[in-house]
Amino acid sequence: MGDADDPGIVLDPAAARLLLNPQARMVLGPFFGRDVSVGEAAAELGLKPNTLLRQVQGLVTRGLLRVSVQQRRAGRPIKRYRVTHERFFVPFWATDAITLEELLMAAVEEPNRLISRSVARLSSAETSRLGYLITRRDSGRIAHDLSLDGQRCLTLEDLERPWLREGRTLYLTPERARLFVQELSGLLDRYGEKDGEAHLAFVAVAPLGVGR
Repeated sequence: MGDADDPGIVLDPAAARLLLNPQARMVLGPFFGRDVSVGEAAAELGLKPNTLLRQVQGLVTRGLLRVSVQQRRAGRPIKRYRVTHERFFVPFWATDAITLEELLMAAVEEPNRLISRSVARLSSAETSRLGYLITRRDSGRIAHDLSLDGQRCLTLEDLERPWLREGRTLYLTPERARLFVQELSGLLDRYGEKDGEAHLAFVAVAPLGVGR
């Protein structure tokens, strides 16, 4: 028998798809480390209990959640659920991806889709004026930024609610790259406390010359 801290190895492709889906992982979140009812988890996630119940039942079917406690009461008992393992490991070969690159691409599709949808909704009132301004920065970088008039890129002062979608090529030594990644990770941790409206912060850093 494995150690209690050993991760659950997921071999079922359907279960693997769920664990690699950000929405399904969000649903699993309240059930790590504690016994939670569907009603309690729904309140925490801001979902309707009936909607969450269907998802929970699917996670139980795939072996990712289990009924951990049944509280007796008049009528139906209250079921409390918990993850079947506090850690899961999804081997690459258990996924639907043909290549590792395909697997990694799938992992960023959902965050990119959510960010694009949110930015589009926030900017919908300005659709007729909005466009991309392509220009050369002083650093030599060719930038493409959202603009309302073709004269300047959007700034925080133009936005009723702040958002950022930024990407650029940085030239870093391995030591500076490591420091940069550590600082970004620390920044995410710094703002990790739940205080206010949910915002998606998606960060990715990788060297571009590997394997060329």
